[in-house]
Amino acid sequence: MNSVAREPAAATLGAQLAGLDGVTRLSQCRRGTALFSTGDRGDSIYYLESGRVKILKRNQDGKEVLLTIVAPGEVFGEQAAVGEDPREVCAEVLEDAVIYVVPRESFLQFSLRTPDVWHWLIRIFARRKAELERKIELFIFHEVEQRLLRSLVDLAAACGSASDGGEYVIGLSQLELAGAIGSTRETTSSALNQLSRRGLIRLQRRRVVIPSLPALESAINGGQAQSQTAGRG
Repeated sequence: MNSVAREPAAATLGAQLAGLDGVTRLSQCRRGTALFSTGDRGDSIYYLESGRVKILKRNQDGKEVLLTIVAPGEVFGEQAAVGEDPREVCAEVLEDAVIYVVPRESFLQFSLRTPDVWHWLIRIFARRKAELERKIELFIFHEVEQRLLRSLVDLAAACGSASDGGEYVIGLSQLELAGAIGSTRETTSSALNQLSRRGLIRLQRRRVVIPSLPALESAINGGQAQSQTAGRG
């Protein structure tokens, strides 16, 4: 899921963006820092040097839907480059981050001189569109446990840290996980506890530990087989 961030061309373009006139470097962005919210002016594009940022929608009751997680070496708030103003989503720091804020006009001028920027943006747009389509499919066609299992596998790839023993640690709270699967915190907590009792995960404060990714994937396949059997019955 992080192939865009790892491309040498993307890293070069990011470094060039960071050096443009008028760019602001935010060097101490802590977890939970709000970078922009729905309704804010879309006058900047952001480049993430390190850390993680979550892009989400939030309603008036405070319920969240997690749309995507931005990896190091990617831009976000990129809709401002194509005229979105005001913002339609929120961006918040998920892991302590270093971020560059690029004024929209500086970004557009740079893009005129460097056409590769648009290829970079198109790849990011395409990946995030595919993620959104997958999320819609997840919400429509799967029950909470399957949504959670599939999301945990995806999140392990997107933002998990792997240990030498093959464990993955996902640094999301239960509320954030609820936003990732389109459920309530209470229902998500119940599903997480069930997975924990089965030994598929371990729950820690604001973290989920996955002892074995293959075991989690097997649980997904097992759930699919049960659904198909029930459907034939």
